[in-house]
Amino acid sequence: MSKYLRELPNRQTIKTSELMKHYFQMVSLDKEMQIGMSETANTDLLISAFKTTQMYLAKVGIIGKIRGSLSNVNQSYWDDFLSGAVVNVSLKWLNDGMKESPEYMGKLIASFVSHQDAIG
Repeated sequence: MSKYLRELPNRQTIKTSELMKHYFQMVSLDKEMQIGMSETANTDLLISAFKTTQMYLAKVGIIGKIRGSLSNVNQSYWDDFLSGAVVNVSLKWLNDGMKESPEYMGKLIASFVSHQDAIG
């Protein structure tokens, strides 16, 4: 994940679609490791690494927290939800042969998160 952080654009804030595009680019480069961890029941480690990274990005202000004033309990549930969802989608994408581009996958995740059709 440190490589992922180093390769993010050097900007104050980053759009969800761009952040996720970079995540899917990283995942594609580490395909064998990602699939291997999934096949050996270590998906929780992938989810934990994603969650820790997202929490760090929110802490330093690169990404926003959900809806500003929600409680820390709700933020914690959001962090778990997003981490599990993105990692599971990325594993499906890898196992399906990465037919879509990382850019497409970034927009897809952004559309899921925003409840809008951002890829249409």
